[in-house]
Amino acid sequence: MIRYSRLMAALLIVLLLEACGNTPLQKTKTNAETTGNQLNASVVENGKQLFLQYRCVQCHGEDGMSGMIDLSNVAAKYSEDQVKTWIANPRAMNPATGMPAFNMLNDEQLNGLAQFVRSIKKK
Repeated sequence: MIRYSRLMAALLIVLLLEACGNTPLQKTKTNAETTGNQLNASVVENGKQLFLQYRCVQCHGEDGMSGMIDLSNVAAKYSEDQVKTWIANPRAMNPATGMPAFNMLNDEQLNGLAQFVRSIKKK
């Protein structure tokens, strides 16, 4: 039981650090520096539906900001390609993440979900 508690405490710390943006990853490009990453309203809406369908709301909240892990700063920190990698193979971005891989998504779904996540911003 103690071993399980320690594991859960370690996982919680990793998730909290990730939510705060304290990751071992280096920022490679800002949103303004990337090209070809313009958001498309219909693609974003499709991504929002996938966000709900795949229960991303369990960790990120329905708005992407009210859950354990706030996604509102993703667009400022990561390019669209990096977000796609986070979604399809999150351990490639952060080996300690608790996020499951969504490598079953096709390119269209991955694009939609990535654009939706990058559209999440605090107002």
